[in-house]
Amino acid sequence: MRIKTLIPEMKQTTIFLSVFDSDFNLISEKEIKELTDNRFKYFAKDGRLWVAHNFSDELGFIVIDIEQ
Repeated sequence: MRIKTLIPEMKQTTIFLSVFDSDFNLISEKEIKELTDNRFKYFAKDGRLWVAHNFSDELGFIVIDIEQ
């Protein structure tokens, strides 16, 4: 049985990494094709993109350097 919601079910996800300066002006934007699943949890810190990943039931991170 499907539960009705106000938000439609997503069939496809496209994830972009956007970089802003301190005044929130868009500096750069790039599609991250490797992140195709909206269940990924990720954040940016210290010039890197950190992607949480389950490695055999152990939490780990894939760390991607962001070049300027």
